[in-house]
Order: sequence, then C-alpha cells, then structure tokens
Amino acid sequence: MIGFAYELFQKPIRIHGFGTASVETIGSFEAIDKVDQASTTTNILVIPDNYQKVSLIIGQPFTEQAHIIMARKGNDLRLFEDTGDDALKMPALPLAKVNL
Repeated sequence: MIGFAYELFQKPIRIHGFGTASVETIGSFEAIDKVDQASTTTNILVIPDNYQKVSLIIGQPFTEQAHIIMARKGNDLRLFEDTGDDALKMPALPLAKVNL
C-alpha cells in the first residue's frame, strides 16, 4: 500500500474498462509521477484495495502527454522525457498520399 493522503469524492467516479468490469473511485490527489526517465504531474484516482493487487497503475493520463516518449524493444518498455535533445528527435514522416 502506498501511503498518500487523498481527497474523498462527494460523488464517486465510475471507471469503465478496468479489467473486464468497472469500479467506483473513492478519492483523488495530484502527484508528480516518475517512471524510468520520465516525470509529469497527473491526477491519481484512488480505488478500494480489494480491486487490484498492485499499488499503482500508470496509464494514458501519464503516457499520452506530449513530452513523454515510450520506447519498446522486445518485451521491454522504457519511458523517457523529451528534453529537446537532438538524440530523441524523430524525423518527420512523409505525407501519405490519399486518393479521394
């Protein structure tokens, strides 16, 4: 269990697509999350302990931010933060031809 203080919701939010079911949140807090070489501020939703075995799941609110870079090689996934260095720049993709 992670020992964070959180704010209780007056009206819980229902998260759908959590596994094969849905779950009601009991609170939330904002935190600076750091995973591998990437960090960002995200809103953490708190659910009852009996819904999952792990303390925290990092998802799209973290990974889909513009400065977060995900790199996968085989079964390994690493997260980096775009610091503006040329080493992490990706070349622009050519425009795709679309027949209308």
